[in-house]
Amino acid sequence: SLGILAYEMLVGEVPFQGPTPVETLAMQAMDPPDAISERLIEPVPAALESIVMRMLEKDPSRRPQSMAEVEALLCEAQIEARIRTAWDQI
Repeated sequence: SLGILAYEMLVGEVPFQGPTPVETLAMQAMDPPDAISERLIEPVPAALESIVMRMLEKDPSRRPQSMAEVEALLCEAQIEARIRTAWDQI
């Protein structure tokens, strides 16, 4: 669910949208999502895209296994992209 929400926040639409609810569910179960970079004109940091795409993996063992892992990955992506926020420690 978090992967779908993050994808939608970055792209502006969900990764899977079929003509009917049943087709949408089938896409979600079987089809890989389009890469975020394929849907955007302005790129997002590659590390962030990698995290979101990993959260959308079909195989549960390939997804982050906890929110602590997601947080660590996001912190690493933030550092790599040299992004600072009001919540960062000084």
